[in-house]
Amino acid sequence: MLGIFGNLQEEKIVSAEEKTLFRYYCEAILILGHFQRPGAVEGMTVPGWLNKNHLNGRVCVGVSQQIASFSLTPEESAFLDAHYLYVRPDCVRENVDDDGKFFISPKGRPIRSASNDLSRLHAHYKIPSVTSQEIRRVVETAASTAFNEEQKAMVAHYMAHSTPVANTHYRLRTAICTTAVCASLAGYRAFVKGAVICDYHGELVTAEEGRKILESSTDEMGYLYFFTSGSQQLCINAQTHPCRCHPTMETMGRKMNHSKNNLNVKPQHCKIKFPEGEKDTLLLVAARDIAVHEELRFDYGVNRKSFRGEGLDREWLDE
Repeated sequence: MLGIFGNLQEEKIVSAEEKTLFRYYCEAILILGHFQRPGAVEGMTVPGWLNKNHLNGRVCVGVSQQIASFSLTPEESAFLDAHYLYVRPDCVRENVDDDGKFFISPKGRPIRSASNDLSRLHAHYKIPSVTSQEIRRVVETAASTAFNEEQKAMVAHYMAHSTPVANTHYRLRTAICTTAVCASLAGYRAFVKGAVICDYHGELVTAEEGRKILESSTDEMGYLYFFTSGSQQLCINAQTHPCRCHPTMETMGRKMNHSKNNLNVKPQHCKIKFPEGEKDTLLLVAARDIAVHEELRFDYGVNRKSFRGEGLDREWLDE
């Protein structure tokens, strides 16, 4: 497959059969490598690909019709980009509606069965066939035996389970924002510097609104994070729990503890495209390499002098 990829990149002659195999391989990346349902692969669109986001060395793609998303490595992204640039254009047919789908057949129509394409790929290379259902079952079984409830929830989230399905598989109680954060908070995995752990999830309000919420709050910390976006002073209010946009889910960014001098996580502002439009988002990323079993901590951006007046007896804020 690397040979086909190289020939596509160099714009050398690639047969129609090789291009079809290359498409099968790209579908397999998503099904076997990222545990996506065949429906999510079939529903992937060209606009969804063009609107992908680049975050800390990963390429994030959403499939709105299937409410699915996945995070590709640069190598995986290069393969899918080669498909889009060199394989898909040869499949476009005049007067045939491809419905904007990313994967289309040589006849110009959206692929009908990613599962069948995967079987054809296995048959061509004479290797045992592995289905989407089988690979997802393996992941689910591993999660059920090795992960806690929060971790299981995020596996379900990444695999694009609906909440009822996730409840059936995992007795789901909570869900959080990324597959990575549940593992890290429980100490099950390490993170390299710059890796995205999760977002600081909550309602986006103006800084003025945030200050009013803080003044009226009886909670010591208030779960408010103030930041600047261009000329705007904004605040993420994670005080409301569960959040309004995910009323049945738990979010974990708000659960990280504070440390001013011993932090290993830092907030990073970015704008992410959602179906309803672009939104200011605070990602929590690894400030350095983080070892397994190491607690995650970030600087809340406050100290005893800046947090609700001077002289408050909260030494831990300056630690």
